[in-house]
Amino acid sequence: MDKVVALIDKYRLPDGTYEGGFLHAPEDEEFIQRAEQVLGYRLPDDYRRFVSTYATGGILGLEIYGVFRNKIGEPDFTPGVPDAVGLTLEAREKYGWHPDYLYIAYLGDGEEVRLNMRSGSVTSERPNGRGRFLGTSFGEWLLEALEEREEWFANDDDASEDDDD
Repeated sequence: MDKVVALIDKYRLPDGTYEGGFLHAPEDEEFIQRAEQVLGYRLPDDYRRFVSTYATGGILGLEIYGVFRNKIGEPDFTPGVPDAVGLTLEAREKYGWHPDYLYIAYLGDGEEVRLNMRSGSVTSERPNGRGRFLGTSFGEWLLEALEEREEWFANDDDASEDDDD
């Protein structure tokens, strides 16, 4: 996760915001433990580090669902982006998701990213029911996904510069 944090922090601006993204202030340990209690699992260590550092957010066009407190007056763990706990509870109830899974991202075209809280691995499922293995851990998947997006944005910038010539 150190590489993930370093990559994310490259995009941190002097005012504390992030170029091309947003990250929320982290939640306290008590709230994270409450989320784990609601889910029935301790979060894998690398995902736990992410939510204790950033809570939830997006960078380089990738939004990661996390653990965070809803606005005043709204109950916590309500289904909706970017509340991983609320979305997971909804998926369990409506779609019969196995309780090992935590809904951590949406990649577009209906592809949902899930963290297996028992094994720590990351997979996705597409609307056609076909899944993909994305990584042996949250940290591995997130680093690869961010590096891929960083390269894509760099290539896109290079193409834009070529168009200007």
